[in-house]
Amino acid sequence: MKNADSSGFTLIELLVVIAIIAILAAILFPVFTTAMEAGRRTQCVNQIKQVGIATLRYADDNNGFLPPYGMSGWNDMFTMKKAMKKYTSSDRLWLCPSDHGYKPTNVKPSFYAVYGSSYLFNGAIYLWAKPVNTVKLVGTCKNPRQLILYWDWVSHPIEGLWVQNTVFGDGHVKGLDNRTLAKGVNTDTANLY
Repeated sequence: MKNADSSGFTLIELLVVIAIIAILAAILFPVFTTAMEAGRRTQCVNQIKQVGIATLRYADDNNGFLPPYGMSGWNDMFTMKKAMKKYTSSDRLWLCPSDHGYKPTNVKPSFYAVYGSSYLFNGAIYLWAKPVNTVKLVGTCKNPRQLILYWDWVSHPIEGLWVQNTVFGDGHVKGLDNRTLAKGVNTDTANLY
C-alpha cells in the first residue's frame, strides 16, 4: 500500500480560509468606507477654508469689496470664480470630493457640474448693501466671526448629524446643521451690518 504524502490543502480547508477572508472583508469594508469619507470631509474643510481665505484676500486687494456675484439674485459662482482666479490655485479647489450629486446621477448632477462650485456663497450679504446693486464692503461687518461666507452643498454625516462645512468672514471653518445654517444665512446676516 502506498503512503500518500500530500503537502497540499484539502478542499474544505481552502473553503474555510476563503470564508474567513470574506467575513473579515465584510467586517472591515464599512471601516474603510468611513475612513475614506472622513478623508474626503477633511479635504473639503481644507478647500472651503482656502476659498474663504481667497475671498478675503480678494477683498483686501479691492478696498474691502467682495468679489462680484450674481446681482440678479441667482447663484452666479462662475462670475465670482472668474474674479478670484488669481487667488485660487486651481478650479479643483471649488470641488468638494464628497459632491457626487444625486443617485442616479443622470437625474440630477452634482452641484459642481451645474454651478461650477460645490460651495454656496451667502448671497444675502449683497441684499443688505445700500443701494442693493452694490457689493457690500467686508470692513462694514460688525462681527466677521459670525458672518457666513460659504457653505457646502454636500451634507456630511458626523456623529449622527448632517452638517455642512461653513467658512466665516474671519476665515474659520465650522460644521453647521441645516437649522443653524438657515438661521445664520436668513436672519443673522442682516444683524451683522
